[in-house]
Amino acid sequence: AIGATPSGGRIRIDIATSGGITRIMFADNGNGMSEPEIVRAFQGLSGPVEDGEGSGKPGLGLPLARRLIEAHGGSLDLSSQRGKGTTVTVTLP
Repeated sequence: AIGATPSGGRIRIDIATSGGITRIMFADNGNGMSEPEIVRAFQGLSGPVEDGEGSGKPGLGLPLARRLIEAHGGSLDLSSQRGKGTTVTVTLP
């Protein structure tokens, strides 16, 4: 979120716990991602995005975070819209 949010942008973090479930939401108003970019981000260090919309180099952060969270019985979901920002929601038991 920090790397994708322009100077003066906003990042919001919300944490809620209910019934033994914790949800952590990270939202930014940065560049956002297209659907092919989201797929690529979760693949990590993969080839180019087919539609040519790639805005940066894929890393290992999201794939590793998702695997670690899932190993603990949780989930990581990402929604994004190009030019409007990204929201990542982590749910943990």
